[in-house]
Amino acid sequence: MSFENIDYMEVYDNDWWPDSRLYEIFSGRFLFAVFKADGGCLTYINKKGLEVTETTYTLERAFFWTMPQQDLLMAEKYWQNIRQCVLDNHIDPKYFFKLQDHKHFHVRPKARLASDLAENPNGGYAKKYCYWFNNEYIEKIERENR
Repeated sequence: MSFENIDYMEVYDNDWWPDSRLYEIFSGRFLFAVFKADGGCLTYINKKGLEVTETTYTLERAFFWTMPQQDLLMAEKYWQNIRQCVLDNHIDPKYFFKLQDHKHFHVRPKARLASDLAENPNGGYAKKYCYWFNNEYIEKIERENR
């Protein structure tokens, strides 16, 4: 599950986790909507004039969720990793938490075009990356809220 792009200037300027934009996002309340394939199909003509068939889904349930304190502690480590990378001018996926680290969160690219860049507080510009929840973390949240 992706979130907004990392604002490198905000991360650089903010040295206290509770004041960070990421804390604001992660400590908020989330609304999860869980859909289930219902066995139906929908066929339509797309903008290119091609016939497309898609599976249809039905809302199974919805629930509110707030990140547990233990997970917020891991999120703080995630933010500290991102912040240190920005401070060290290592704005590159090889330095950030990865999906394979199994730490609930990771960083991935998020730009419309590869040439889309964001201002880098160390001077110049860097590729755009964003905050992500790992798939297995989303699955855990969903399982615990059945």
